[in-house]
Amino acid sequence: MSFDDDPASDERRRSPRVRVNEVVQFEVGGRRVVGLLTLINDAGFFVTTRHFLEPGAVASFEIDLPDAGRFLPVTGEVVLVNGPSRYDWRMSIGMAVRFESMDPITRHIIDAYLDRSRSMLGQRAS
Repeated sequence: MSFDDDPASDERRRSPRVRVNEVVQFEVGGRRVVGLLTLINDAGFFVTTRHFLEPGAVASFEIDLPDAGRFLPVTGEVVLVNGPSRYDWRMSIGMAVRFESMDPITRHIIDAYLDRSRSMLGQRAS
């Protein structure tokens, strides 16, 4: 069972997730680190990483999406951590992040990416 298949997360999910394999940059303890963006939807994303922020932490992230042409700056709240202090073998090691804010252009780029990805997979948009 993966993060995407976790029944508890199904109840919280407002829109279908899109699998992706791109870079996420953020800071932990004043150090710039890189993670792997593995899932994204309208509400947030999951980053596979071994560098964790605490649940409830609000931080700046830069995410890379195919054809975006640049890293997209977003602010997000860490809503779940699967790592050293709380580990569930059914999930990827990393953090679930809920979008808090982003500029309108970034929102447009993310929405367009999600729409394209969902239409290619035959998923309905929410």
